[in-house]
Amino acid sequence: MLKAIELSSNYRMDLTPAIRKGAEEVLLPVVRIAGNRNRRSQERRELLSRTAPADAPLAIQASDTLFYEATLPYEPWMNHASLHINNRLSGCCSSVMLSPALVTGDLALVIPESEPNSEPEDSVVVPVPVPVLSPTRLLAQEEGFVRPAEMYEADKQTANYYCDPNALRVFFRQGCAEIDTAFKDNTATLNRLSRVLRVMTQDSAVHITRLVIVGYASIEGTLQYNTYLAGKRANTLREYTIARGVPESNVEIINMGEGWDELRDMVARQDNVPYREEILRIIDTVPVLKGREKLLMELRRGVPYRWMLEHLFPNQRNAGYVKIYFEDN
Repeated sequence: MLKAIELSSNYRMDLTPAIRKGAEEVLLPVVRIAGNRNRRSQERRELLSRTAPADAPLAIQASDTLFYEATLPYEPWMNHASLHINNRLSGCCSSVMLSPALVTGDLALVIPESEPNSEPEDSVVVPVPVPVLSPTRLLAQEEGFVRPAEMYEADKQTANYYCDPNALRVFFRQGCAEIDTAFKDNTATLNRLSRVLRVMTQDSAVHITRLVIVGYASIEGTLQYNTYLAGKRANTLREYTIARGVPESNVEIINMGEGWDELRDMVARQDNVPYREEILRIIDTVPVLKGREKLLMELRRGVPYRWMLEHLFPNQRNAGYVKIYFEDN
């Protein structure tokens, strides 16, 4: 049983179970998990060629569970062999073989005895045992912000920090960098984060390789102050995680400053934003240092700016993105 890992839209991951012992190895059928854009691209190629390739990607979403079963002829060397999962991560222009994940180091296979007078068989079908996952790997099936270390580079290349649905967000009041548990849903978010850190720091099978925190501020105010405020918010959450057992050297801070990309995306997605096209034109054509915010404040006597101040800016004041990466010991 495998819960699909959330992949960036352009990526796919080929998972190949492998039984190994010494120089012997047998590969089981491949499972391919594809991001949305990668999967659509594959579907278009299939339509054009009118034939589906044998290794067509499985349409597995992040919350889906795949029940994987395979049978193979038994060979004596397989008893007490190890079971690994080979991982290949591919994107639009690159493909990299990631470190294999060890599922179990001892396949203690029980060989059925032949019944009297039965004809000898060339091979015996032996069921592959269900792997026992560590507490952290079980947690990663529930919490999308807990990720295997090999996913870090793919996440970093995508860099969709502000719109990542799996990342945690702790929100701050306007102009503040102190955590307020009574603000928005911070209590529930921090409870989730504390629970995850407690499990991971107590799990002897894995260790945290990196905890990424991205700080944000809304656009109102000066660029210099907002950049300072975004960094201070990220550092507040950094201290929170260090106090709960994360090594200081493993915390990575990214200061995104003013969330202009996020604001543009919010405006573009909502039909009820007043004077939406004019807002987008200013964001797209006027540099920040050339008075972008001032023009937005003056647009249509300030009506669209006041609307954004009430409906959009509060969602930008956050230590906007938290993800935790781990690997096996």
